[in-house]
Amino acid sequence: MLEIEESPVTEQRRRGALLVYEALRDDILWLRIKPGQAIDEVALARRFKTSRTPIREALLLLHGDWLVQFLPNRTSIVAPLTLNNAREYFDSHLVLARMTVRAAVLTGCADRGSLLSLHREFEKAMSDGAWEQAFRTSLKLHRTLARLTGNIFLNRYFTHSLDAGMRTKILFYFPKLDVGERDRAGVLLEALIKAVISGDADAGDDAMKALVEHEIGVILRSLYPAFGDRMDLAVGEFSS
Repeated sequence: MLEIEESPVTEQRRRGALLVYEALRDDILWLRIKPGQAIDEVALARRFKTSRTPIREALLLLHGDWLVQFLPNRTSIVAPLTLNNAREYFDSHLVLARMTVRAAVLTGCADRGSLLSLHREFEKAMSDGAWEQAFRTSLKLHRTLARLTGNIFLNRYFTHSLDAGMRTKILFYFPKLDVGERDRAGVLLEALIKAVISGDADAGDDAMKALVEHEIGVILRSLYPAFGDRMDLAVGEFSS
């Protein structure tokens, strides 16, 4: 069977689309481009010094990641954050997280030094109020666990689940932590790391469950009304 070689132009365009995709994906996940914001293909073409074709190919890839939406008028927007599937997401993420840590423990391949180093980085970032660095360290730890499983499906799906929750945690978790919750997050992460290092799969499962439920609890609390529940809206209150 004859193999058809791709032209240098096609290969270059593909690499260009992937570079645009990776840059825009990072911008969207870290909220440098806001949810619901319209995407200007012409401006992106200028930014990346390319034609609009790689931009459109990158947007198609981002659409496949549920990070970009195409509107009927052919406008592209960053996918808005919605709560319509929050319960399904939390359920799926909790299951994937517990499966991942259990599989990671059972491989027995965890490196004690690197995991303890990540915990120290997390604690320092939290004490310094550098929540973005704390989040990046937390993500690095969880992605390390995903790789430790040696399971390409767990690695892929758990990593995708982490990415799917990034914008929610940036808005409603790390900036909303009070002092006690920050301390609690560090304790839970330490328990998770110790379980992985010791090779205790059940303890790892318990620690991951507690950590994810802690995160969900803070997110739900941060969505609670800030003042409306304390207002007296009795008839006549605003009458002259």
